[in-house]
Amino acid sequence: MSLEKSILFVDDDTDLLALLKVKLVPMQSEWDMHFAEGGRQALTLLQRGPFDVIVSSLLMPEIDGISLLNAVMKKYPNTIRIVLSGASDKETKLKSAGASHQFLAKPLNTAELKSTIQQATSLTDLLNNNTLKQAVKKIVSLPSLSSLYIELVKELQSPDSKLSTIGTIIAKDAAMTAKILQLVNSAYFGLRTRVSNIKHAARLLGLNTIKALALTHDVFSQFERINLQSISLRTFMEHSQKVGSLARLITKNENPEESLVNDAFISGMLHDVGKIILAKNFPKQYTKIQELTRYETNPLWKIEQETFGVSHAETGAYLLSLWHLPNPVIEAVAFHHQPTKCSHQMFSPLTAVHAANVLAEKEQDRIQKMKAKKIDSEYLSNLRLTKHLESWQEIWDKVKLDGNKNII
Repeated sequence: MSLEKSILFVDDDTDLLALLKVKLVPMQSEWDMHFAEGGRQALTLLQRGPFDVIVSSLLMPEIDGISLLNAVMKKYPNTIRIVLSGASDKETKLKSAGASHQFLAKPLNTAELKSTIQQATSLTDLLNNNTLKQAVKKIVSLPSLSSLYIELVKELQSPDSKLSTIGTIIAKDAAMTAKILQLVNSAYFGLRTRVSNIKHAARLLGLNTIKALALTHDVFSQFERINLQSISLRTFMEHSQKVGSLARLITKNENPEESLVNDAFISGMLHDVGKIILAKNFPKQYTKIQELTRYETNPLWKIEQETFGVSHAETGAYLLSLWHLPNPVIEAVAFHHQPTKCSHQMFSPLTAVHAANVLAEKEQDRIQKMKAKKIDSEYLSNLRLTKHLESWQEIWDKVKLDGNKNII
């Protein structure tokens, strides 16, 4: 069985395609590459066989890149969609946000192209359920809590709106957080640094861009439009905020490096996004899974594995990998229930999120406490952090005593 990834490059510029062929010769041992002159030829090639990735130009005659990628999303949901474009206006770029997983800017940077494709495909084997892979790759946004979405729109429409306030609102919502970070960490806006601080991301994108995302292009999906029978989105958001805030405080206690602290907060906010994916795409099965947790001693993530072959942890990490979020965030989301499976063993956002997720669940009723998430003692012992757990508990107790003032 070949381990090569099949890549389809699409552009109406034949000179660019010729340049791509030359520059990507070193990748022939890893990629099975095909080149299409325009959207119509691309659709013909897609009909002949599946591709792991499509990299398409945005501005093309007859069938433009947005129309092509929308068609690919519907007909070939397993294909990862990447835009390669020299379009200069943000309006055109933002229109492609709903059709693509990633955006790369022309002129072509071969190293960046290689890195983007490798990260986008790196977690493909994490999901061994083909139906689930299709479901994840169709997702362009996650449901936002309606009250927070309304609060964001109100602030954006205010003549006195402030980016700092907007950043604070976005940081309360896992869905808006994920989408903003997806965009700011892609090449949509030509940034060359990884960003995991929401307020910084808001400043980089600017007021007009965020307003366009929220009001014009409906990138943030409202709760009323999505039927999540088995999940209370409000409870989900509250738990996400608790874990994100506690993970940030734990990290500050261990290593106050700003990038590490930011990654820990974002990882905590997004650690359970896989639950939304499963609940939205498999409502009947997920409702049954939630019901089983009332009677079985196995935790939710293990029942998910028995049902789908993977849990919400891997599912969420797969989506965030497609969206090109920072690797420490993806890693923390993927392994937050099983940190010993991580390839490296050192304090990281994963450590903080794993501990925060356990500590934040200690407020449940008696029945739930019997099945409460358990800390991975072996993992903490390997990191020589076992004794630190007590201080982390004290941090959380202080937050609760202060009336959760440190949350967000």
